[in-house]
Amino acid sequence: MIRVASFIFLAPRLHDMGSVLGKAFTHPWVASYQVGFGPPLVKASDRLIDRLRGARTALEKLEAYLECCVYADDERARLASLHRRLTTRRLGPVEAEILQAASADVLDLSLRLHDLTRVRPEVRTEMELEGLTADLFPSDAAPESLAGRFWVHLADPRNTRLLHIDQVRSAVEDPEQALALELRVPAGLRPIYAAWARVLKRDAALEVVDLGEPPALARVSRDGTRT
Repeated sequence: MIRVASFIFLAPRLHDMGSVLGKAFTHPWVASYQVGFGPPLVKASDRLIDRLRGARTALEKLEAYLECCVYADDERARLASLHRRLTTRRLGPVEAEILQAASADVLDLSLRLHDLTRVRPEVRTEMELEGLTADLFPSDAAPESLAGRFWVHLADPRNTRLLHIDQVRSAVEDPEQALALELRVPAGLRPIYAAWARVLKRDAALEVVDLGEPPALARVSRDGTRT
């Protein structure tokens, strides 16, 4: 029995990441979202600092970080190398899952869906039309229990490992350029997020693959190489 379910948001290229996240975060089914930045991204370069001066909203700041730290190949490589060294220096040899978890502190991207029982009528109607019922939602639970998190890896922001999975690869036109952005949610929420994925495809033209259990990752040694 899986504990975490994985949904893969697909786009033609890496530079579509900001657009994909923006559509997801601002969808009517989303109650709230969080965008956070940690080392080594914070104040990573003079270019980033200058770019942030004109950013007012969380999504504008996110686009600035993506443009300066993720889309720029040389800068991304530098920051990914620095992040691996900092993590393995602090923890020693670690499994890739641990390194992946640490990456959430670099770029923290999460969202929370509305509870069917506490949402405005038009959204509730749409949820019910997708087959959702109140019993699918955790009762008397904290709002955070409906949250999921996007995982972005500085070393591989397109998630090329996922693009080798047949179910994902067959859903994109060009696997050599495509973006596979992974959203992980508690397994119990899988039916709710699967319904949301269907609506996103219809309303926002987003292709989302319900992958089920996340694929296993490799081991990472002290110097950050995979084995």
